[in-house]
Amino acid sequence: MIHNLALQHFRCFPDLDLSLTPGINLIHGSNGSGKTSILEAIYLAGRARSFRTNYLSDLIHRNDNNAIIFIKGEQSDQHFHIGCQVTPSSLAVKLNNDKLKSRVSLLDFLPLQIITPVSHQLVDSGPSNRRKFIDWGLFHVEHSYRNIWSQFRRVLKQRNHVLKNKGTDLSSWNQQFTECADRLSYYHELYFEELSSYFVELQKQLLGNQIASIEFYAGWNKIKGLHDELKRSLHSDLARGFTQHGPHKADIKFSFVESKRNVLSRGQQKMLVFSLQLSQCLHLMNKTGLTPIVLIDDISSELDTNFLNRLVTTVKDLKLQSIISAIDEKSINSKLISNVFHVEHDQDN
Repeated sequence: MIHNLALQHFRCFPDLDLSLTPGINLIHGSNGSGKTSILEAIYLAGRARSFRTNYLSDLIHRNDNNAIIFIKGEQSDQHFHIGCQVTPSSLAVKLNNDKLKSRVSLLDFLPLQIITPVSHQLVDSGPSNRRKFIDWGLFHVEHSYRNIWSQFRRVLKQRNHVLKNKGTDLSSWNQQFTECADRLSYYHELYFEELSSYFVELQKQLLGNQIASIEFYAGWNKIKGLHDELKRSLHSDLARGFTQHGPHKADIKFSFVESKRNVLSRGQQKMLVFSLQLSQCLHLMNKTGLTPIVLIDDISSELDTNFLNRLVTTVKDLKLQSIISAIDEKSINSKLISNVFHVEHDQDN
């Protein structure tokens, strides 16, 4: 969990110091007061990137040259601290005073699950976001997956390079490609088998019943086999200049029990995604002993009182530390909240 968050010159905050507690920490205030910026700072420390912008200069308070984020916390009885310095051209991160060599190093200390007003896109957008969701889960629970994933990306890059240059001798790359793909797919399928049971139960808690199931699509026809798929698609791959089958095309398929996704309300879509994201948190806790921290931005967006109370109650019952932003603190049952902060709209965001 996070014990303390300190900001200097970050977004609209010249200075900010927050002491966070276990359970639900609520940050409320009017639009533009900096609620989302606080969540963004935590996310930046845990992922070494923002979920709002690709421009580092956006993160720095007006007329200042840099911004500082400092977090003190504890994970699996191990204390840690993370420091980030942001300049218009660089982001430097230190973990326990050591310069960060890879963002992956942060995963074991500050595993973050973020829920935003656009989280419903995990259901109704393209597959790239769902592949990122898969990777989040496996990067945390299977350390060997990280190396296999990196190896696969290198092989994919090389195979695509040959295709772009209209090369036809792909036998060596195909062999390496299929070996890496089979290993990744093994982890994917095992992960989804374990995740599905959590997903069913959390839907019942959040939605009152099960409205969907999930299935993993490997990125190729498993019956035909990847090697044969690559042979059959060679001419098409050459014409396009990239590989059309493999784990980089993996996806999560939703099967709806009674209705199509396009007749679900936005609130139902969001609760379905929350079920999936919280399932991932439960899986992580039970597999590794790590406790993820849940960030929820604008929690009441498109959720009625019934859905809102179910979500907050579930997060509390799972004993997850959460940092939640809302415009109105009265939108959430005060009995469920451990800590409350109010931010004023007195700075430029």
